[in-house]
Amino acid sequence: MGRFRCLPVLARVCIFFALFLNLSGIAQGARLKALLVGINAYPSPKDRLAGCVNDCLFLKKILIGRYGFRDTDIVTLLDSEATGRKILETFAMHLAKGTNPGDTAVLYFCGHGFRVADRDGDEPDGQDESIAPWDYERNGLLTDDLLDRYFATLQGRTFFCVIDSCFSGSANRSLSFSDQTVGLTRVLKDPVLPSSATEKELQPQAFGLQPPAMKGPWPGHVFFGASRDFEPCSECLDVEEDPAGVPSGLFSAMLRSGLRGPADTDKNGIIVYRELYYYIRSRLNAAGFKQIPQCSPAPEDGTSAVLDTPIPGSKRAIEEKPPAVRGTTASYARFCKPYERKKLNLSLAGQPSALLADELSRLDFLNFVDGDSRRDLIGLVDRSRRGKRVIFADSAGLEVVKADARTVEQLAHELEKPLRAALLQKSLFDLTVPETPFQVNLRTKGGKTSFRHRENIVYSFAVSHDCYLFIVGISPDGSVNMLFPNPYSGGNHVTAGTYELPGPSDSFDFQAQPPFGRDVIKAIAVRTEADARKIGLPIKPGAFVSESVQPRELVASLSGEVVEIGSGNTDNQPGGIAVADLSYLTMP
Repeated sequence: MGRFRCLPVLARVCIFFALFLNLSGIAQGARLKALLVGINAYPSPKDRLAGCVNDCLFLKKILIGRYGFRDTDIVTLLDSEATGRKILETFAMHLAKGTNPGDTAVLYFCGHGFRVADRDGDEPDGQDESIAPWDYERNGLLTDDLLDRYFATLQGRTFFCVIDSCFSGSANRSLSFSDQTVGLTRVLKDPVLPSSATEKELQPQAFGLQPPAMKGPWPGHVFFGASRDFEPCSECLDVEEDPAGVPSGLFSAMLRSGLRGPADTDKNGIIVYRELYYYIRSRLNAAGFKQIPQCSPAPEDGTSAVLDTPIPGSKRAIEEKPPAVRGTTASYARFCKPYERKKLNLSLAGQPSALLADELSRLDFLNFVDGDSRRDLIGLVDRSRRGKRVIFADSAGLEVVKADARTVEQLAHELEKPLRAALLQKSLFDLTVPETPFQVNLRTKGGKTSFRHRENIVYSFAVSHDCYLFIVGISPDGSVNMLFPNPYSGGNHVTAGTYELPGPSDSFDFQAQPPFGRDVIKAIAVRTEADARKIGLPIKPGAFVSESVQPRELVASLSGEVVEIGSGNTDNQPGGIAVADLSYLTMP
């Protein structure tokens, strides 16, 4: 079985949210132009995100439905469309050349961000903030120095610029399995700067623009940040966009909610950016998220309208109760909810179960429960030749974890790693989508539930429609195996039908090998090649085992991608994704 390289924490980071806007409102007859950039599917699986494309498309609906933009006024660059050159070229042609003083331009970027060493000495903290286009690994990041040259060409315009990522390199935006929150992070571990030659080719002059020699800030440009550099930015399920909840940046969801009208706290039909800032901040506080959005100039100075004077034909501010009192969560819950952090639910029996439970309770991913309905594993503590033994089994009676030690303290220490692996298996098991006529089924050949050392394991799977298939396994030690596609499969597109893996003509076998215990296998089938690229993971040529494995981040990445694709499933027609799973026991 092949371990495969996982996505290091889907980095949905908190880069600064910049709103650069003219503070005098939009004049009658002024042109409105917007460029919205969202990147989920970075080429390297370790960088992939969830929710960035959603955030762009949701904002587009608001700009059209409330703020008077036409569809032709808005250009979206999504995933592979959003190369560095294309972003800058579209900025130049659509925003800079497509507007005049007095017009309004909007730039919205959702993707990775990073801080890198300042190269020209203009940053007080010695760091340049940068955003990562889709091709950043090949052609480098776009630094704030370069972007400022483009922003300078929009003098006299209302410039509303939203950059939803993070400069800190440590922020976290739900869907990963971190100690603080379950979420995606937009973190780049190895940033790449463009060469001086490449950066010269990307200057505004390359697209016929002539920015002034001086640097900003520019009059009428206002900056919002999702959080301070060192703070995490969480991700949520936005249920205002869809009652089932769809992945979104928490700050982006708050922003959109405010722009729909609730940020108009004085109910005069106009939202000023001071109101918007404090609306977002109060919502974050009320929800208990420890992130403080940033604003420059200071929010107290923001007494002019945010894209709303109001615009003829737009909707008036809607009525809603004021933001929740700080420390409460009631009104927050109406439009978005955070991903729940996974915990492993245990119960213990035998002697000295109370002492062992006390030791294990120090591990924050465990939760001790009573009754069968909520528990994932039941453990029996007994004596052994080494002193003490505990065996945990699942609801099907499969032995999941076993450990021996002389003392309770040593026993708890021995249990930590396999219990973390069991939590990872639970997370993969719990990954579900709404059922549709598009189905995938998975089982072992003959329905076997246990295999001895070196016994061959054959999987049987069936798909109802032509699709792209992934079969992923998590071993008892928490390592991750990509069973399909593999170096011998020649891709992962399969036609409707029933198959065996390995097939009769395949030149490889799957055998039960140490570590022994419970294996969990998940099949994920998607209908389109685009969705397959989101989930696709690279396999080391000629082998099943990848060069590196980060299993927690892998499951986090799959969670984000499956939730995002599955949000489009409906009951009455074949959906875009289907999943199935199985578990079995391997023994010496």
